[in-house]
Amino acid sequence: VARFSIENTDAELRLLPITQAQLGEEDMIELQILVDGSFIPAERSATNAGDTRELGIRVFEIFLIQETARRVRLRECGATLCSADP
Repeated sequence: VARFSIENTDAELRLLPITQAQLGEEDMIELQILVDGSFIPAERSATNAGDTRELGIRVFEIFLIQETARRVRLRECGATLCSADP
């Protein structure tokens, strides 16, 4: 559906237009988010020494809305943990 780079850790809103053909005829759809980079907090900071999770992006919301065409609203931030509220 879309490909984009995340340049910083600021939260941002992305509107991604999706056509009916892309959604298909099923009652449910599957949306995959692929990240080409990740990090482990324990490897970056002594204060996070116990946090061995592998993190990529933080997604706050994903939902479909119907306008003239359907859109997916994706709110995400960069490749670090976000401190900003959605």
